[in-house]
Amino acid sequence: MKSKLRYNNYDMLRVIATIAVIVLHTSAYFISAITDASVFGEIYTENMLFTCIVRAATTFAVPCFMMLSGALLLEDEKNADYVFFYKKRFKSIGVPTVIFSVAYTIFSFGLELLQKIRGRGTEDFFRPIYNLLIGEPYYHMWYLFMLLGVYVMVPVILHVKTDIGEKKFAKMSVIFFLLAYPSGWTIAGSLFKWNIGYSFCFLGYLMIGYTIHKWSNRKQSKGKGVTFLLCGIGVLLIIGFLQYEQGMQGIANSELKYSLLGPFNPLVVLASVLIFAGVSMIEVKKDFSKLSNVSFYIYLFHAGILVIVRKIVEIVLGEPIDSRVFIILSTILTFVLSWIASELYIRIFRCVESFIKNQRTKTLC
Repeated sequence: MKSKLRYNNYDMLRVIATIAVIVLHTSAYFISAITDASVFGEIYTENMLFTCIVRAATTFAVPCFMMLSGALLLEDEKNADYVFFYKKRFKSIGVPTVIFSVAYTIFSFGLELLQKIRGRGTEDFFRPIYNLLIGEPYYHMWYLFMLLGVYVMVPVILHVKTDIGEKKFAKMSVIFFLLAYPSGWTIAGSLFKWNIGYSFCFLGYLMIGYTIHKWSNRKQSKGKGVTFLLCGIGVLLIIGFLQYEQGMQGIANSELKYSLLGPFNPLVVLASVLIFAGVSMIEVKKDFSKLSNVSFYIYLFHAGILVIVRKIVEIVLGEPIDSRVFIILSTILTFVLSWIASELYIRIFRCVESFIKNQRTKTLC
């Protein structure tokens, strides 16, 4: 029962991180407007502190996703079997990557065509094909292409862990993490999102996630867990205030040499590790598994659904929109609609899968 309660923690964190990603993309709209007049036709600084803090509060999401993967994947020795692991992940990650890459490429063409009809289209009509080739068919899909590179290494890491033992692996994961995160922070922008070097940097989060998970099994304490969480939230607030000061000076994130909000920024790294350690050390009795199980598909659907939600909210409320209203309302609508779309997708996929299996059975007979 104790183990079950602890995994509820990770399910809860996965759900919170999924919501955080949606908040990230709804608030990014206004972060851009602080220094870019083209968003609303003028520089928009209303509720700027709120927007910056909310955006900064989401920076833990991707790092925590990777640490969750590390905690669960590296704990299961069966994943050391190359055939078993690759076959399983091809179904859970590879197939959705292909399906949604094609879907978002078509979706991007549709948006571009709609813009052309309205007289606002760009001359680069075939940009969606280019984006597909570099591994970013839509802005959030980079994560899946990066993840494929990380997952290729999981069986290898498990073999290394078995060969050197838990204690040496823990030390190795800390050293690797301390080397990987500054590399990821200072690396030049990668053209290809399936760049194995960038994926290699994220291995640091994968490995440290497992190490924190094993350490927390020995150090479980509600008081310490809450302390870690509060410290992590405190660091996120610092990032928010720094983002606010940066915006007040008219500096866009794209103008910074090193990203303030990226997953390898030292403050983001610190906040993410503290939050993951805190969640790992506390018990949660509520079962979040049902929602956690569809969180991956919510992530996949949310970007496309957000485009539609944004247009509807803009029509209903007009522009420029109060950022507080937009972020909260759009996050709720996008999350709910993405959840519904995810449940429908899973049911349809299972029906298609069952049909294919039945056809194969009939063929063999």
